[in-house]
Amino acid sequence: MSPPLQYGAGKKDDSNADQADNSFCDVIRKLPATPAGTVRLFDRGDFYSAFGSDAIYIATHHYKTQTVIKKLGKISSMYPDGLPAVAMSIAVAQGFLRDALTTKQLRIEIYESAGGKNASKWTLNKQASPGNLAQVEDLLFAHTDMLAAPVILALKLQVKDNVKTVGVTFADTSRQEMGVAEFIDNDLFSNTEVGSHAADSEWRILTTDHQHLHQALLIQLGVKEVLLPSEDKATDYDLKKIYTLVERCNIVLTDRKKSEFRAPTKKLCSANLPILNGATDEFTAKDVEQDLNRLLRGDVPASTRRKPTSPVATPPHTDLRTPSLSLAELDLKVAMASTAALISYLGLMADDSNFGSYQLVTHDLKQYMKLDASALRALNRTSMIPPDFQIEKPTLNDHASVTVMPDPTGMGSGGSKNMSVFGLLNRCKTSQGTRMLAQWLKQPLVNLHSIQQRQDLVECFFEDTELRQAVVNDYLKSMPDFHRISKRFQKGAASLEDVVRVYQALLLLPGLLTVLENGADGNQRWRELIDEVYLVGLKDNATFLQPMREMVEETIDLDELDRHQFVIKPDFDETLQELKQQLEQVRDSLDEEHQRVAEDLKMDTDNKVLHFEQSPLYGYCFRLTRKEGSAIKNKKAYIELKNQTNGVHFTTKQLKSLNDDHKDLTKQYEKKQSALVKEVIAIAASYCPVLETLNNLLAHLDVVASLATASLNAPISYVKPVVCEQVEGSLNLVDARHPCLEVMEGINFIANDISLERDLSEFQIITGPNMGGKSTFIRSAGVISLMAQIGCFVPCTSATVPIFDSILCRVGAGDSQLKGVSTFMAEMLETAAILKSATRDSLVIIDELGRGTSTYDGFGLAWAISEHLAKETRAAVLFASHFHELTALAHEIPHVKNLHVVAHVDPKPDSLTGKEITLLYKVEPGVCDQSFGIHVAELANFPEEVVKVSDTDGSLGYQSGEAATTASTLSPEAIAEGTALVEEFLNAWASGNNAAEAAADGEDTEMAEADGEAEVTKEYALLLKVFETYKDRFESTEWTKTVLPQTY
Repeated sequence: MSPPLQYGAGKKDDSNADQADNSFCDVIRKLPATPAGTVRLFDRGDFYSAFGSDAIYIATHHYKTQTVIKKLGKISSMYPDGLPAVAMSIAVAQGFLRDALTTKQLRIEIYESAGGKNASKWTLNKQASPGNLAQVEDLLFAHTDMLAAPVILALKLQVKDNVKTVGVTFADTSRQEMGVAEFIDNDLFSNTEVGSHAADSEWRILTTDHQHLHQALLIQLGVKEVLLPSEDKATDYDLKKIYTLVERCNIVLTDRKKSEFRAPTKKLCSANLPILNGATDEFTAKDVEQDLNRLLRGDVPASTRRKPTSPVATPPHTDLRTPSLSLAELDLKVAMASTAALISYLGLMADDSNFGSYQLVTHDLKQYMKLDASALRALNRTSMIPPDFQIEKPTLNDHASVTVMPDPTGMGSGGSKNMSVFGLLNRCKTSQGTRMLAQWLKQPLVNLHSIQQRQDLVECFFEDTELRQAVVNDYLKSMPDFHRISKRFQKGAASLEDVVRVYQALLLLPGLLTVLENGADGNQRWRELIDEVYLVGLKDNATFLQPMREMVEETIDLDELDRHQFVIKPDFDETLQELKQQLEQVRDSLDEEHQRVAEDLKMDTDNKVLHFEQSPLYGYCFRLTRKEGSAIKNKKAYIELKNQTNGVHFTTKQLKSLNDDHKDLTKQYEKKQSALVKEVIAIAASYCPVLETLNNLLAHLDVVASLATASLNAPISYVKPVVCEQVEGSLNLVDARHPCLEVMEGINFIANDISLERDLSEFQIITGPNMGGKSTFIRSAGVISLMAQIGCFVPCTSATVPIFDSILCRVGAGDSQLKGVSTFMAEMLETAAILKSATRDSLVIIDELGRGTSTYDGFGLAWAISEHLAKETRAAVLFASHFHELTALAHEIPHVKNLHVVAHVDPKPDSLTGKEITLLYKVEPGVCDQSFGIHVAELANFPEEVVKVSDTDGSLGYQSGEAATTASTLSPEAIAEGTALVEEFLNAWASGNNAAEAAADGEDTEMAEADGEAEVTKEYALLLKVFETYKDRFESTEWTKTVLPQTY
């Protein structure tokens, strides 16, 4: 059966259609449909085009107008007016691809034709997805640095004897790093989730030790895409749960054939394996080890190793060791199965530049704090959308649905960067610094020495203004992304411009070293840290890179840089010397023509009015301001090229001739020097390991300076927290503020103290009115703890922060119906993960648990969960709730304390509720006696009738609940006395009713029925009469005084 067509079959009637369009559209319509979440583009040479639903999607969400759509070819049932088409210039296409892959999490297919843009045969040439940007990386980031790493992960689940083994392989193709892991997980796969949102460019790979992997995977790796076997999803219940987990983390899921996930069954020799050209489409079991040995760095055969012919020596640090896999790594059968699938999907064996380029690095992620997806959202680590959104393939009838995925810059979709902690702290000047800051926020440290070292470095740059400004403004802002340049060197895609960019950065190193050596004068601790962390490494790198600097000065014509020309010195070849002389003659003629035109137009040559410039489209040309543009009108000697807002571009016949000569000579020069250029780039590529080391040092320096700058420039400067081991201290924050909220315009933030004392007040229940600040209070504690454990200063007057091994959150009540997850189920899934993951050293933040179901069930669950965390887990817990009955837990457990958010209530007769509420946003000890939800409804302009009814019914229910809560704290004797009194009162009323009935026994029955209302009135009067006789006893009895006062 043939696959479905993407754009539908057209009708044969093409009387009104252009024949060329029809021919091309016929080819397009025959292509198979794209998978959901995939956009297909066609490379037409000097532009890109899209058709059908893809064209509508691009017009709607990128151009944001339907006017760019053109209807082509024959009509069809799907497109009655013709096939929708959209064209994009190369620059526009680059912007769209960056947004689609890194923000909207779409997949991309690019088709090309070998016979030109109107050829009849089109083939799939490039594919890209959020975790696999290799084929479009140069297109996307040719002039833009990559701010987030495309980490991709392949996962295989094996269940044997009810033991769930998860095997993963993950890779960052931009850094050419790879790692494997295999571990045992629980029924909720919380270990798999808690590792998923964390890596970026500087991440390090998980250890292969099973015991250390229970702490992290998806969060801490910052995975953008996950590969899973597709055939098992329908029948494998556990795999379905992994699908749900990945979707909850907003990670793209890609189905792969089950046959690609094959574990190795045979060991091959790992030494001196030949590097083969070409790749296999699918990997058999025996291929896995062989392919890894081809990919990993190490000693490759001498015949395939590129040797520089320059006298510049190979850097002494170059790693030429044999990368044989350890026995422990190869024994991870489930992980090796995922390795085969990942290598196949990425097509790593098809590119020779990958051979010997990948690293397999191990690292223990237990040194990082655990953060789950809920914690990332709750703590505003990055700007994120609600978890119930999902990517939908746009169609003609529903092309407006789109998902805006987490922005890698943390600035959100058009919002302020201060909406996230990352955006707030990101004052980095380099791309590598931005990536490392994102990594730090995803991987807070749990090692006290490492945290204090970062703190001391931040303090140094915080206090030493001269050092901070010199490092940031004079040096860091001029540093390129050495990692990106190194990648281009390794792939053979670099140019002399890349070499020059590295050279210009190397010229800055001596000055940077001098500034760092002279900084932090007078503080021995700071001086030692700067020397240990930065100076030793930077000096070594400067020494290793000195030969490269000398090579550039000897081979590249630095005088040409002012003209933005990157060429080899002509001294190396006589032909180059001749071409150089001819180019100089042409340039002299160009200057003469500039002078002649200026004199003819009676203008100066100072480029204030008459500009002489080089255009990418026209080459050398003149430009006049719009005001002076009329000077060339009606003059045949001048040829107008274009008229734009920046002025009128024009040329002359002589300038056109000189321009052609210059282009021709430049092409000849570039062709002649091409062999020498390749040699220079090959030599520069041998320095990639040193450049990577330098890149990491500069990134670290950039992040430290960024944290210091953000801490100093806050509305109220942050302070250095005292960080201690969990067993030694408690969380004590004085005047704590939420860093994102305090910078918002129009906000006068009210600071609060937060104190979680171990064994005294480690579990706190916070009650209070809606919009009173409960959520902000509990989240502030989490954000400040996270900031402290990355080494940053914190928004407090003073702070003592223990080291938490994890921050676990349950906040919000977002539905996920599109994923089959209700509000209540989402609550229960996240809470179950907390109960399984929380330890004595965790910080747990829970906001409004139980509101996704009935009040009774919600309260029961909230009580049971709170009791378990308080009695069994003994974690530090902040629990915000409107279940005021929950505060009774403080009477049962000594270390549970009650706090409430203060609200001031004044009488207001003209209000629907008769009261005016002023929220004070201060948190104080004790229990709040009301939630004021009806008052919030009044502020939201609810209909008057609704507010009145809610106030009446709600007050009765609330007073009853409040009385029940208070009565439950009385002694059993008091309760027994009160209930006995009420029983006596009811018996007395019943006796009075019986006596009245006996007196009326002989009366006419029909009259009694007709006078039913009068009978009820008589019974009510009797009730009041009996109540009056018991009233004094009710008011003097403790239990009845508590329960009954609002009923009479």
